[in-house]
Amino acid sequence: MTNIIPIAGFVLLLLFTALLFQSMARYVYNYKIGKTGIEIALFGKIPLKRIPFDNISEIKKTSYKETFFTKSTEMFLALRFGNRIWGEIVLVRQRKGFIKIVLITPDNADGFIQEVLQRLQK
Repeated sequence: MTNIIPIAGFVLLLLFTALLFQSMARYVYNYKIGKTGIEIALFGKIPLKRIPFDNISEIKKTSYKETFFTKSTEMFLALRFGNRIWGEIVLVRQRKGFIKIVLITPDNADGFIQEVLQRLQK
């Protein structure tokens, strides 16, 4: 009976950590569709990555299964700027660069993709 208390405590700590990450990580990484491309910033201020629209060959929603359980070297090397555990993943494939795939989790994945697609058609 006494062995279950440390295990239950550990499980509760993991659950608390996951919930904290889910609610607070969106303030760490921010995604913005700028005039010339997608901008990824740390705390909304420090630019980490900019993907120009003319360097985007594909943008789509993808699944956790496709991003984590794959034998693709390209997916293994992907830049992962996810800011939530249970968010929809958006895959941005770049035309140029060593690392071709960038994974992000915007608040509204469908709206984000639609806006980028509209900018790509201009």
